Amino acid sequence: MAVNVMQIPSEKMDSNSYLVEENGHVIIIDGASCEGVLRAVESNGWQVDYLLLTHEHFDHIWFLEELRQAYGMPVAACRLTSERIQDVKANLSNIADVLYYFKTGIVREGKSKSFTCAPADLTFEDTWSLDRRGHRFDFVRLPG
Repeated sequence: MAVNVMQIPSEKMDSNSYLVEENGHVIIIDGASCEGVLRAVESNGWQVDYLLLTHEHFDHIWFLEELRQAYGMPVAACRLTSERIQDVKANLSNIADVLYYFKTGIVREGKSKSFTCAPADLTFEDTWSLDRRGHRFDFVRLPG
């Protein structure tokens, strides 16, 4: 059993989604990319089991709702991240253009829209374990 990890760059900013695949089943880590994730999943005929969020910032959740709609998988995050994806100030989407400029030096045409996402389907306080297909994934909330 080989576990494959694929890095998918975001179409919008210098951030990534990751696909952890084994035997045609996938866990998506962060919703930073949409087209790349859709292309990889569809071209390989994979089934998406979960989407895990590392944190709430806009560049990691830009395509969360599109991926939810496409695959209907449960989204997992710590409780605080789940709350913060629902708030434009906490997810920083209200200042996305400013952050993009400071990261890239490029001024975007037009203004990005602030956005929120629906809460995570599975939340945890400090730790959470996911037993999946003979593997155990342990998640720990790390303030930062």
